[in-house]
Amino acid sequence: MKVVKTGHKNRIGKCIMFTALSGMLVFRLSGESTTTAGKHHEEAQRAATASSPRAQDTKEREQRLIVYYFHTTYRCPSCNLIESLTKTAVEIGFADHLESGRIEFRSINIDTDGNKHFARDYKLYTKSVVLSDLQNGKETHWKNLEQVWKLLRNRDKFIAYIRNEVQAFL
Repeated sequence: MKVVKTGHKNRIGKCIMFTALSGMLVFRLSGESTTTAGKHHEEAQRAATASSPRAQDTKEREQRLIVYYFHTTYRCPSCNLIESLTKTAVEIGFADHLESGRIEFRSINIDTDGNKHFARDYKLYTKSVVLSDLQNGKETHWKNLEQVWKLLRNRDKFIAYIRNEVQAFL
């Protein structure tokens, strides 16, 4: 695993933004997209599930929702809390869907060589929670849950926000 040095500067609260990735500026998300993100997502999905014991089951599912938490190698306490609360919200609210494979939670380090494309695909500018809806193995739409930073200090509102957004995708 190769780590790329990442520039950072202070952000609201204790968050550390990442502003450089492989020498390229990472831009703020301006909306939803299904173009290059879908293409790269499918490639990453095939690679990630190929060695999984549930690989055959995963390929046969028609619809799945992936709840991504994207981070860099450097992780501040706020960044770790976002991951923890997101995972908790999904585990508490959608245990049956997690068990069946309908929903997956993935924590992805975008500093890793094979994951750098996610920053471009989803136009990430900070540590982020992204929902990705797959129909028949192809990403149909996605959404960056940008309110996670605003709700970080209120556990109940944060968890409700994640659960409501996930439910809207189902």
